[in-house]
Amino acid sequence: MNRGGQTLEPQRHIAAPSGVPGFLAVLLVAAPVLAATNVAVFNFQMKSDTPDWKWLEKGLSDRIATDFVQDRSLTVVARDEMQMLAQKMNWVPEMATSDPARMKEIRAGLKVEHLVTGVYEVAREQIKITGQIVEVEGRTELARQEISGPVVEVLELQRRLSAELLAWFSKQPPAFRPPRPCTKGWTFTIRAATPRRGSGSARRPAPTRRTWRPSTSSARCITS
Repeated sequence: MNRGGQTLEPQRHIAAPSGVPGFLAVLLVAAPVLAATNVAVFNFQMKSDTPDWKWLEKGLSDRIATDFVQDRSLTVVARDEMQMLAQKMNWVPEMATSDPARMKEIRAGLKVEHLVTGVYEVAREQIKITGQIVEVEGRTELARQEISGPVVEVLELQRRLSAELLAWFSKQPPAFRPPRPCTKGWTFTIRAATPRRGSGSARRPAPTRRTWRPSTSSARCITS
């Protein structure tokens, strides 16, 4: 609106939600919305001579990225987009802090502020996983976390690592709940009743069969 040579902005009226005072509604609308942190989870690198565990290089990255997606304060780069760039530059975790050209390419191509990667090694039925958070622009390691334990508990260890890394971003204590231990005992199998031939009535179910389910001290009820 133009009045006396001056341009006047039209007034904006904010409707307060039911039960909320008008001044409080204005504060809620005017409150800044914090932008999500952009992060890419790159493949880990196996440092031990254990080819049977090579799959974990990508496996750790996949599972950590999946855990990160659950956090609304983070925006995680799509796995296929990251993998395409990683394969192009023959990615190894050392590049995160030592290769300015590659990190500049990652920042430009993926538009991320932080990068998560790491290494692991397997020896004598034990595994040690080290994860790190790197600030992409300055190639600065901001956090490092090491998790170790029996190889049979690798999924549990990965979840613990995800929780520790997420805690750094959220500045909150790690939200990790260990799985309950499996218990050994009897399981009961009851066969379903089957109809008698030429009759509408059903046969009585066969006697209950008990099956022993063994368990070892290292077993865990691990779910993906």
